[in-house]
Amino acid sequence: MDKTVDHSQRDHALLSASGASRWLKCPPSARLEDELPDTTSEFAKEGTVAHEVCEILLRKHLGLIAKATATKNINKLKKDDPFSDEMIDYANDYIDYITEKTKSDDAVILVEEQLDFSKYVPEGFGTGDCIIVQDGVLTIIDFKYGKGVSVSAEDNPQMMLYALGAVEMFGFIYEFDKVEMCIFQPRIGNISESVETVEELIKWGELTVIPTAKLAFAGDGEFYAGDHCRFCKLRNKCKYLAYYCLETVKDEFEDLDGRLDKSLLTPEDIAMIIGRMKTVQNWLKDVESYAINGVLDGTLEVPGYKVVEGRSNRAYTDQGKVVTALTANGYPESVLFEKKLLSITAMEKVVGKKNFNTLLADLIEKPKGKPTIVPLSDKRSAYTTADEFEVEEDPE
Repeated sequence: MDKTVDHSQRDHALLSASGASRWLKCPPSARLEDELPDTTSEFAKEGTVAHEVCEILLRKHLGLIAKATATKNINKLKKDDPFSDEMIDYANDYIDYITEKTKSDDAVILVEEQLDFSKYVPEGFGTGDCIIVQDGVLTIIDFKYGKGVSVSAEDNPQMMLYALGAVEMFGFIYEFDKVEMCIFQPRIGNISESVETVEELIKWGELTVIPTAKLAFAGDGEFYAGDHCRFCKLRNKCKYLAYYCLETVKDEFEDLDGRLDKSLLTPEDIAMIIGRMKTVQNWLKDVESYAINGVLDGTLEVPGYKVVEGRSNRAYTDQGKVVTALTANGYPESVLFEKKLLSITAMEKVVGKKNFNTLLADLIEKPKGKPTIVPLSDKRSAYTTADEFEVEEDPE
């Protein structure tokens, strides 16, 4: 029987596991976010379709649905705009990873299982992409199709809430004392894993989650801004985030007399600025976008500012007529067109990831990326020399 469900039609809890990084730190934000309409993006739609591809192919792999049913469902998804053949390649990588994690012939594997963690969070539930129970360990795997932000399984409240739900669901049926939480994010090659004992998870649930969730559900508690605000619906008009971005940096520099402590930035000052840089940059873009859209739809007036037409590039209105007009006046077609090889990303989509790697692996090189500064916890190796990139100098 085909139990595949349209992922876009699934219910979402007020205190969702995916939003736990926000409401656990800023409890009142949950109720305020709930008052705003849900929005979606092309990236979200793409992720939804990719998840459905994974579910269909995994169910087929496990013998839960027939091959014909899987083919029919995949063909249906192919009619959606966000679908691409590389989703199938990444889904097969996901299945390979699940196979590697399955150590026992007696392992129980569950697909897209609803997990109830309402013992800790009022009306709390979520969906585990894949759950494996075997040899005293319960494994939860979460598939992430996004490539903008690398997601870690370490101290990840979404995964930990799923784990609590799984412990409640399976703890009386199977014997296990550890929960392994895994993030599989194939488009950026990120596989993150973390292990917690059941005892540690329950302690976190009772001491941290229950009291904070009670506040969040009631709309109480203190507002608190930080990196967790990145995907909050309120981020473009929240005064607490504005204060965080505008005031806290200044406060770090000022001494007790309210004067700047030193004229030059110290290494510690630079570290503090870099730590908040992304949050501030994203906030500035969000506020600007909110202001422009508000002015355009007539819901907002920004004192002293107006929206004008920005720069744009010229474009042909009808390429066919352009060619006809020029060839009729003696210009050969050979000078009107350029023959250009597809980009690597576009080519990979055309031929498929596996064929691309098989046929072109020896013809692809990946030059060093532009230096970027990240926390020491980042898995990438540090640059060892400074002479591989140029530092912009002041032209005299």
